[in-house]
Amino acid sequence: KSTAAKSAATAQRIKVRDLEQRKKVKKPKEEEWVPTQEELLEEAKITELENIKSLEKYQKMESEKKTKRPIKKVFSGPTIQYRSTRMPVIEEIDNSENGVKKE
Repeated sequence: KSTAAKSAATAQRIKVRDLEQRKKVKKPKEEEWVPTQEELLEEAKITELENIKSLEKYQKMESEKKTKRPIKKVFSGPTIQYRSTRMPVIEEIDNSENGVKKE
């Protein structure tokens, strides 16, 4: 019995909710402004001019940066160079074995 009563109450609430939603005043949708082809072209011209100015500014900045690069100083004075070489190992032969005595 309780399940049937709860189901009926739920159905009643759903009906009431649907009626309330139907009674609500619907707001008219605001129309979105859609630009014409001419307006789009005018906006494109303005954007193109802005982009050209921005590009010129950027190129000028890059050329200034290029001229301001530090020049490496070349040292022209005397320098010391170390060259590592590997020499063969020289073993001393003991002359006492050959009969010659070293004094």
